[in-house]
Amino acid sequence: MESPNPLTELTHVKQTEPGIFRRAFVDGDNDLTVWYSLDKRLVGFQLSIYDIAMTYTDGKLRVQKVDYCEKDNLAPVLRERIQVDVDKVVEYLKANDDNLDRELMEYMLGALEGR
Repeated sequence: MESPNPLTELTHVKQTEPGIFRRAFVDGDNDLTVWYSLDKRLVGFQLSIYDIAMTYTDGKLRVQKVDYCEKDNLAPVLRERIQVDVDKVVEYLKANDDNLDRELMEYMLGALEGR
């Protein structure tokens, strides 16, 4: 699941949810959105890798297939839950270690290893 392009943080992320601060990272094929409370406490993330979305909130990890609805040209929709090789996702994150701060990396690895 490794991408040849490193995750890069977007500098201007529109903040649309009251009480939540968002950070976003992209690498061409994959994206990562991270949510913080206004007191800068990590509260969740969503990592989209190819055709899966891994969403961690409220201490629970959900892994779902992404349906791109190409036929209807609609926004992507999260579908049924699926199994994923967590080791490959951890490998992908570790390959991006230089681009993610330590607190965020530890939070995500903890969420994935606790699955």
